[in-house]
Amino acid sequence: MAGESDPIDSRPDHRIFRPETSPRKIGTGRFADFVASFLDFAKWGFQQSYASPDQKTLVYDSPSCRLLFSLRIEREADEISVHYGRRHAPSEGFIIEWEGQRCIAWHNIRTLHVPEFFDGLTARQVVGQELAQIEIPAMVEFTHSQLGKELRAPASGVAYHQFLWERYGAKLFNLFDIRHADVWEKFRQFVRDYYALRNAESEAIFEVPHWRIC
Repeated sequence: MAGESDPIDSRPDHRIFRPETSPRKIGTGRFADFVASFLDFAKWGFQQSYASPDQKTLVYDSPSCRLLFSLRIEREADEISVHYGRRHAPSEGFIIEWEGQRCIAWHNIRTLHVPEFFDGLTARQVVGQELAQIEIPAMVEFTHSQLGKELRAPASGVAYHQFLWERYGAKLFNLFDIRHADVWEKFRQFVRDYYALRNAESEAIFEVPHWRIC
């Protein structure tokens, strides 16, 4: 039985896909049930607002932000990506025109180092940790939790977000809330500094620099 120190392990609604039977293959027909079995959408005010015709893309909305789940069907194991967006993020597509510039509206909180930002690290410290191949505390804690040990991908990747929701609480969603522009601007500068320190300011998606987030 999970200890009190592992909030994700004690979730009562973790029923549909038990750790010992968490599938490597999901299929589009049960994608929504799969993600809902690991994430407490109701607690944070999320409701599903969109599903693509092929059921491989799901969007959930709360008063603070949006969540995007994408399913990629692979031969050995399906893959799930999770992105966070502000209220102007589109249900289809990643790039929008915002304040006169094309920018990226959906955000991978792992590649943008959101946990490190909340833990008070500077962009320079994040780059230093990457060079030293030091795993971030949030990931270490999740990996050593009971559920983190039991689950395999793609379930573990989804459950990690529930762990972050419990670890950081409302401030994680407030980061993407357009009503908290001051925090967002600090984060945008953190991301810009990170790419500059890596000499990677030219890295882009659809010709939009990775650091140009909105």
